[in-house]
Amino acid sequence: MSKKLTALAAWAVLGVAAGVFAAPRPANHTVFTEIPPRTELNVPEEKTPLRLEAYAKADISRVPEGSGLAKSERYKDVMWAVSDSGNAPVVFALRESGEAVIPASMRKNYSGIRVTGTRNLDWECVALDEKGTLIIGDVGNNMSNRRNLCFYLVPEPNPSRDVVTPQRKKVSFYYPSQNEFPAFSRNYDCESCFALNGQIYFFTKHWSDTETVLWRVDPSVESYQAAVPVCRFDAKGMVTDAALSPSRRRLAVLTYHGVWVFELPEPNALGKTDESRLFTSAAPKFRRVAPPKEQWQLEGIAFLDEDTLVLAAEQGGLFRVPNEFPAFSRNYDCESCFALNGQIYFFTKHWSDTETVLWRVDPSVESYQAAVPVCRFDAKGMVTDAALSPSRRRLAVLTYHGVWVFELPEPNALGKTDESRLFTSAAPKFRRVAPPKEQWQLEGIAFLDEDTLVLAAEQGGLFRVPVSDL
Repeated sequence: MSKKLTALAAWAVLGVAAGVFAAPRPANHTVFTEIPPRTELNVPEEKTPLRLEAYAKADISRVPEGSGLAKSERYKDVMWAVSDSGNAPVVFALRESGEAVIPASMRKNYSGIRVTGTRNLDWECVALDEKGTLIIGDVGNNMSNRRNLCFYLVPEPNPSRDVVTPQRKKVSFYYPSQNEFPAFSRNYDCESCFALNGQIYFFTKHWSDTETVLWRVDPSVESYQAAVPVCRFDAKGMVTDAALSPSRRRLAVLTYHGVWVFELPEPNALGKTDESRLFTSAAPKFRRVAPPKEQWQLEGIAFLDEDTLVLAAEQGGLFRVPNEFPAFSRNYDCESCFALNGQIYFFTKHWSDTETVLWRVDPSVESYQAAVPVCRFDAKGMVTDAALSPSRRRLAVLTYHGVWVFELPEPNALGKTDESRLFTSAAPKFRRVAPPKEQWQLEGIAFLDEDTLVLAAEQGGLFRVPVSDL
């Protein structure tokens, strides 16, 4: 039997199993097939994926198979997370550092805050509504065969005190466009939710394509209800979480390999946001991301503040992503400066490409000022330092793996150097350098004299480099 036939046979077995073991469809499960037409999103041409580096790691011994993330507004430096299928019905509080928040009375035996009156069939997402109610999504549906999907509404517990919290309400729903169980498309899985306009919204995670459908349910409805499809778009991957910013004016959507940020329309006089314009009121941002291989399973996202996201991997890694313009470039880091013409100049260190921008500020200005961009070029790496020679006629620029030396133009009668010709008055010199592996992090450069450079590694190594060798 071919591999394809074997796979189809396995799927048939799953289908039979689902028919036997899944609960029968309730009588009020009506079916229709109208899904909104796809919304076409105009996003800029994709750049190199943003490489992620973990700034911290969650304690996965305390939070096994973490899924979903929600930033508390009530408790400072607290993020809520849940564990998915096969784990207890508990929620966990984490610090931004990844440390679990544990009540003093439970230091030794802590296993989360139990949510009474619930079951964890496959908890996959967590969110907070406008009133501070915790929303837990028992919506994981890998095989698209479940008929018992629901959200639990829970009073937000005090993470430093509570070990148990009650379920306040259960919101049960179904997908009215699904007429087969399991669905062959496997497009009724879900790992993300957020609360807006008094409603619970959630994105489907598709296994047969890269699209997603946004659905909503009304938590005020007591009975088993049909979810309402709102819109559909190409998410460029499987959606694994979503989060609103503190102002509730930005929506972040996470996939395994990318991050979206949508600027939501301004609420109307009643404080309601027009859901028909959630993804079209402004051009969205999208950036592919590349976490370390051992932290590949990105399943949580939250806004730490209006401009900073945190991403969480199921393996424990936590990653900060600034919401910069353009999207997620991380190109406003800086480790270098020099003084010339009575101004302070500095190069940006780019994390998304090998370019750099030279900026300047005027130290005579007393007020908060905008830096002035001077020029941009491909530095062939991250710029980590810069230095002028004693005559101030040479400028050295250091990256982790290379050294530039620029011959600056001759000053004018007023002793000023023409900044428009800093890098074009003569052919520059560039040489890649290879420090010892244990001294790889080159982060300092200076001229010992007009013709000799010294390079410094963060690990302590000092290296002389004659300019003539470049």
